[in-house]
Amino acid sequence: MTDMRLHVIGSSSKGNAYALEGEDEILLLEAGMPFKEVKKAINWQVSKIAGCFVSHVHNDHAGYIDQYTNQGFPVCIEKEMGYSILHASKAYTKTEFHVEAFPLPHYGTPNFGFLIRHPEMGKTLFMTDFEYCKYDFSEIGVNHILIEANYGKENLDRRNPNSDHVILGHAEIGTTAEFVRKNRTAGLRNVILLHLSDGNSNVNMFKERIREAAGAGVIVDAANAGKTFELSLEPF
Repeated sequence: MTDMRLHVIGSSSKGNAYALEGEDEILLLEAGMPFKEVKKAINWQVSKIAGCFVSHVHNDHAGYIDQYTNQGFPVCIEKEMGYSILHASKAYTKTEFHVEAFPLPHYGTPNFGFLIRHPEMGKTLFMTDFEYCKYDFSEIGVNHILIEANYGKENLDRRNPNSDHVILGHAEIGTTAEFVRKNRTAGLRNVILLHLSDGNSNVNMFKERIREAAGAGVIVDAANAGKTFELSLEPF
C-alpha cells in the first residue's frame, strides 16, 4: 500500500494550504494560497482531488476559496459556523477520506480542527489557529499530528498591539507540547509543526520541545512551504 504524502503549499500568516495525496485521491486542507500553487504541488493531478476542508474564514486560510469552489470538487467550510462535527463521507461518494470536525477557540472566530482517517495513513489530526484544545484523542490512537506551534512566551513582545490576538488566537509552544504529550501513543509516527510565527518563534527550540513530548521514534519537523512528508503507518 502506498503511503500518504503531505504537501506543504503554505504555512504562515502569508497563506496556508496543504494537500494530502494518496494513491488514488487527494484531500486539500485550507484555501489560503492561490489554486495554481496547489496544482503545482500535486503535479497538476486536479482530477484526483476529492475535496477541501477549511478551518475558518480568515484570509490566510480562506482568502482564495472562490478559486477552489470553481474547480468542481466539494469545499467544506461552515459559513454559518454552526456545526460541531462533519463527515466527509456525506459530501463525497467516491472517497476513502473520512473527516470529523471539532471546534477550536480562535479569538472569537469560529474555527475547527479535523480528524482525518484514510487506510493509507491511518488517523491524522489537523489543528491550527487555536488557543487550546479541550479534547483528548489518546484512546483513538492518532498516527500523525499536524499542529500549530505559533509562538513562544519568551519570544513574544507584549508591547506589540497585536500580542493579544497572538495569545488568544494561536497555540503557544508549551500548549502544543502538552497536547502532544497527552496524545502520544505507540502508533504515533509524525508531528508536523504548522504556522510558526516569523517573529515570535524559534524553530529549532520548538522541534526539540516537541521531540521531548512525542518520545523516541517519532519524526518531528516544521511545515515549510514546498516541503513534502511521508505519512507512513510503519515506524521507519
